Amino acid sequence: MPPTAAPALFAELIKIAQHPAWSQREKIIALAELLTRLFVAATEKEQLAFNTLFARISYAGHKFNFQPDTLRVVHFFRRVSEKARANPDAAGIRERDFSLGIRAVAETVLVLTGSALPPEVVDLLQVGEQYEFAKPEIWDYKARARVVAVRDDADNFCLLCLDEEQPERPVRVCYNIPDRNDSFNRSVQSIRKTFGFPVTLNLLDVDIDRHGEYRPRAFVIEPDFLVDVSAIAECFKDTGAEPLSYLAKKFLPYEVTPQILLGNIANHFLDRLMTEPGAEWRALLLETFQLYPFVFAPMSDREVKDIADKSQRHFQTIRQMAAGGGFAKEGIDPAQCFLEPTFFSEQYGLQGRLDLFFKTEDKAAIVELKGGASVWKPNSYGIARSHFTQTLLYDLLVRSVFGARLDPAKYILYSGQEIKQLRFAPTVPAEQMEAMQVRNQLVAIERRLANIRPGEETVPMFLQLKGSVDGGKGFLSRDFAQFETAYSGLSAQERKYFNSFAGFVAREQMLAKTGEENGENLNGNAALWRGSLAQKQEGYCILSHLELIENQADAPEPQLVFRKTAHTNPLANFRVGDIALLYPAEAEADTVLESQIIRCNIVELGKTHVRVQLRFRQFNLRPFEIAAGAHWRIEPDMMENGFANMHRSLFEWAAASPEKRALLLTAAPPRLPDSPDLTTLKKSQNCPEAAQPSAVGRPPSTVLTEEQAAIFQKI
Repeated sequence: MPPTAAPALFAELIKIAQHPAWSQREKIIALAELLTRLFVAATEKEQLAFNTLFARISYAGHKFNFQPDTLRVVHFFRRVSEKARANPDAAGIRERDFSLGIRAVAETVLVLTGSALPPEVVDLLQVGEQYEFAKPEIWDYKARARVVAVRDDADNFCLLCLDEEQPERPVRVCYNIPDRNDSFNRSVQSIRKTFGFPVTLNLLDVDIDRHGEYRPRAFVIEPDFLVDVSAIAECFKDTGAEPLSYLAKKFLPYEVTPQILLGNIANHFLDRLMTEPGAEWRALLLETFQLYPFVFAPMSDREVKDIADKSQRHFQTIRQMAAGGGFAKEGIDPAQCFLEPTFFSEQYGLQGRLDLFFKTEDKAAIVELKGGASVWKPNSYGIARSHFTQTLLYDLLVRSVFGARLDPAKYILYSGQEIKQLRFAPTVPAEQMEAMQVRNQLVAIERRLANIRPGEETVPMFLQLKGSVDGGKGFLSRDFAQFETAYSGLSAQERKYFNSFAGFVAREQMLAKTGEENGENLNGNAALWRGSLAQKQEGYCILSHLELIENQADAPEPQLVFRKTAHTNPLANFRVGDIALLYPAEAEADTVLESQIIRCNIVELGKTHVRVQLRFRQFNLRPFEIAAGAHWRIEPDMMENGFANMHRSLFEWAAASPEKRALLLTAAPPRLPDSPDLTTLKKSQNCPEAAQPSAVGRPPSTVLTEEQAAIFQKI
């Protein structure tokens, strides 16, 4: 920042301090905004996406050699201003808070511009009560620490970091410690080679030695980038973890095989039988044709009959568990379970949706349903490696929300098995740490995709897939080969397009998930837990202080009706049809990280009330009974399917014929087909001759054929 900018900045500081109409709170907020603009301006040339103000300040402090005392003042005022913003009645605001803001801004301008303080600013610094900072206390243990790593000391196996709780004193974070965190050496390599510095980390289970050096058990890279539990689990094969399979699956088309369809049918059976234990198999099976019409439509009669026959085994198993005492034998009361709950964990950088969750005051259990016909190379507990990893990650996810003392029992329900369908999965901490290491590798893959710049013809990561074709086995080798066949067939220009488009989508997805701290507004899905209630109210992105007045969560179309109160923002930016997250809040500081999340859609929005429809019907209404003084909140949800579809559409283009690729890239002009197939056109449902309603009033493409209907009449 040039010295010529200093006079204007000091003038603005004086103007804020001497504004005759502003209260102390308004001046503190104005000073905080000025301070934020200073750090944004100081780091804008770095072309780095800082997802928190702490990360931005920490990086600037390291780059411009801020003194520890100055950083302590800046960070302390950052916290003071957050409290002032969250308290409209100015409760707890003191004169020294305002004086601290003057000092933070003045010293920041001094460091960034190198200009001396003018006499008017010196006079302001000497007026009013001042903060007296005590020497920070050094602890010997932290359950977790959020830090910004700014430099690597590879010779001594240390990262130089700034702790968010003690930002004025850099700390050394040790890695490559045998039997403690050497399993995360790949994560450290990713930090060094892929992410660069600065990078935000969560350090877990941190021992602090007598020199004040941190010795964490685990590293979580970019914890605000939540990775889905199932995506991590799918990387675990019987031969070990294969993170590159995650990259291949991002692009390959999603196909609903008969095995996947049976799994979806089994999940539907679980949802319906937990709600209506007396439901019959035939009625539930017919419902699946309304859920998956385009999957059943191209099937032959024999395939449909085969699916129907196999689904009976799943139905019998799930009914025995839900209504026949199967769950009860394991201490799981079906009446106290909840279907499809969602959880977010910034601590571990995870998100996930459980199939079934049981919780009382002293017990909890997780049940994950798997509808496969067989278990591929099960471990000693009779569970496939990927399924076992999934339970371990769900364990971390649930503990981060409800506390480390919660010890949920974990089960895999293999509904297609003849015997021992419900299998217990114990907690193995070492396996959990390995799963977290793979989680970091997946985030590194996302960052490497985002780092692709327009015009790049060679992407080493895509070449890694090519090199893995021969070394892979089974489905993994098939997936790698499918990607390699399409990618290697592209011309140099087409490869540049593929790479550029992939990088663009990855950057958009990363910003949509983590956001970027710009000092003006909240953005990104991470704002759900990074933003305070006051900030969300100011940004019109929350419906808070709602009171539940009508509970129809157990109805066929599950809905809840809430009454708005005096604290509900009447200008909140929501519309009918919006997807949303619903959760209870007992304290003002509560976010989506402190409770189970309920996904829903807004179906009615009035001046006095809001009605939402739940994604999944519930039979247990106990979670909707919240403590006195608590209230409900609604915040925007984010669907990642759009990004997945863009990656798959890009691959579909790459796998198309050279003529079609050239046409879509406008490298070849459009032209009429040589001989249009009129027979195919007549068979299309868009043709008036074929657009006659079916016997049940639906388009022919969405109902069973006569032969398929006859099969089910005989079932």
